[in-house]
Amino acid sequence: ILKKASSEELLKTVQQNVEKTSEKLDLSNQDPQVGGVVEKVSKHILLPSREFTVATVKDAAKLIDSNPVLYRYVKNGQKMVMYDTGIILYDESLDKIVDVIQLYGAYEQKIATEADSAEAKKQ
Repeated sequence: ILKKASSEELLKTVQQNVEKTSEKLDLSNQDPQVGGVVEKVSKHILLPSREFTVATVKDAAKLIDSNPVLYRYVKNGQKMVMYDTGIILYDESLDKIVDVIQLYGAYEQKIATEADSAEAKKQ
């Protein structure tokens, strides 16, 4: 039986099972381990954000156990490009995007925050 998890719970599970390369990355980052991954991914998909966390999956089995549907394509060694509302799973050896995981709770919260901010500016 699958349980519904919040975006925060999903991100916490991911963070516990990956090796972080760097945090809060900008697309212009020149670090070959970080900016290089973001640059490669950006050749395959339009990136929805300018700040990313790049991580390497170190224990795919734990991610799959935590949510077998969401993490069904995760394998050890793959890169996760995490941004404010989702995760892009990238296989560097194949130079392919394996999956895009949208964290809908985080996305809905971002939209609500932007709407509140726009309303506050009007007043």
